[in-house]
Amino acid sequence: MDSDIQAFVPEPDRETRLRSETAALAARWPDPADRPPLYGIPVGIKDIIRVDGLPTRAGSSVPPEALAGPQAAVVTRLREAGALIAGKTVTAEFAVLAPGPTRNPRNLAHTPGGSS
Repeated sequence: MDSDIQAFVPEPDRETRLRSETAALAARWPDPADRPPLYGIPVGIKDIIRVDGLPTRAGSSVPPEALAGPQAAVVTRLREAGALIAGKTVTAEFAVLAPGPTRNPRNLAHTPGGSS
């Protein structure tokens, strides 16, 4: 359960967003034979990578507006391939400093280490 592991950055109403995006995928590609290779596959995006509609905080207290910009090309390509962006994943501050609150799923007393 993510409340124990804390792998994802908290997102208000994530479930509603995911349901809406899932419906949009089905509407865009109604014929299963025409669906792209990553159709409906949930993907977590590290919180140092820009995703339209989700704030980027880079594990820091910097206001998300300071890290605003266009969506990362990798996210655009994932979406074009049919991937469903599950949310932003927790990272160490700017992916280099002390680990964030994420716990190792095999042992909650441990961190996965680094910016993982």
